Amino acid sequence: MSFCRVVVFIFLWVCMFCSTVVAGPVVLDKRLAGPFKDCAYKGCFVLLDAERSIITASDLQLADQPLMPASTFKIVHSLIALKTGVHESIDSVLKWDGKDRGYKPWNQDLSLAQAVKHSAIWYFEETAGRIGRDRIHEELLRLDYTNADTEGPTIAFWLDGNLRVTPLEQVEFLEKLYNGILPFPQEDQKAIRDILLLERNDKYTLWGKTGWAQRVNPQIGWLVGAVKVKEGRMFYYATYLESPEPGASFSKSRFDVTKKCLKLSGVI
Repeated sequence: MSFCRVVVFIFLWVCMFCSTVVAGPVVLDKRLAGPFKDCAYKGCFVLLDAERSIITASDLQLADQPLMPASTFKIVHSLIALKTGVHESIDSVLKWDGKDRGYKPWNQDLSLAQAVKHSAIWYFEETAGRIGRDRIHEELLRLDYTNADTEGPTIAFWLDGNLRVTPLEQVEFLEKLYNGILPFPQEDQKAIRDILLLERNDKYTLWGKTGWAQRVNPQIGWLVGAVKVKEGRMFYYATYLESPEPGASFSKSRFDVTKKCLKLSGVI
């Protein structure tokens, strides 16, 4: 590669990174605490407005609280699996071992795309074993992804190990993913973004990934993702709830709280 082409490549790479938000002080929006009071669960909502370079939060302290990532880690986990060749594409299938795990969508052969959609723990446990803790750790360090700690009592370190992520780190990572500037192939980043699609209408497009850490106390529930409104503006959000004894409403509350906070913020 000629010197000029190298210079151009470096310039374009720097420009892509400069297109992301340089996070300043997080702005407290007290209105966003309302949905958490309504559902009776402690938690936090963080919103990154990419166009205005503003981050707002329902609670400044909780916005920077390190938490178990649970299945939100499947986003970066999938990218690492594709990069390392453990999975050739999002259509790569792992055979079900025949063990009934009490959830019908898990009791079958699954592709990577299906495993992300259904948050199939067994699929990603096997994937992590094939990649190896050390290689995952190396990739997380290269990404500067949270504390990059892959240690834990089981291979599912994102559910019961030492890996932690804050709501603020969630939105900052998501912005890089949706701008396509993570150090992974563009086609892989797009494929993962497409898997995360939750809702599309004439007003907005909503992407998201759930997570539920049930092996810790209090238990942690997540919904993280992105919103694109019809004008083209992009927003990145992270919602987490916690409870020592989650009730029947816990899972649904992640979505309800997120939607209410997005509406209060004037996004949807």
